[in-house]
Amino acid sequence: MKIAVSVIDKTSGGTVFGGSLKIPVFFDFSGSLDDQTAKIVSAEGIQYNIHPDNAINCKKRNVVREGIGVLRCLQEQKELFIDAVDGGTGSISCSKQITAKRGVSASGGIPVWIVTIGPSGGWSETRDFTFLIVAPPKPAK
Repeated sequence: MKIAVSVIDKTSGGTVFGGSLKIPVFFDFSGSLDDQTAKIVSAEGIQYNIHPDNAINCKKRNVVREGIGVLRCLQEQKELFIDAVDGGTGSISCSKQITAKRGVSASGGIPVWIVTIGPSGGWSETRDFTFLIVAPPKPAK
């Protein structure tokens, strides 16, 4: 049995730098500079032959520890999958998204007479993996 797998890998994040000036009773002033970026890479419709004899190859390429959900997809849509295969024209699909986030931030304040001056900054990164499984693969046009 063949399946097609598409993978989207999106990494986004950035840095923020800022500062503040506080004079009690009179005013508080703050400002910041925020820089965000995103990078997206993808692979679409890569076909795999799912068969017990190929299990060793699946383990070699298993970049997601818990798997991408091929077996669960087939089990949850068993009747629809059988109809798609018997009819010869349809397919089923499932998707799975994994998100990982990390970040750090800091700020401080330095009192100078009655004025407080303070820098601040931070960094963050989010990474999303989306897997789309289609079984059997849609015919090439």
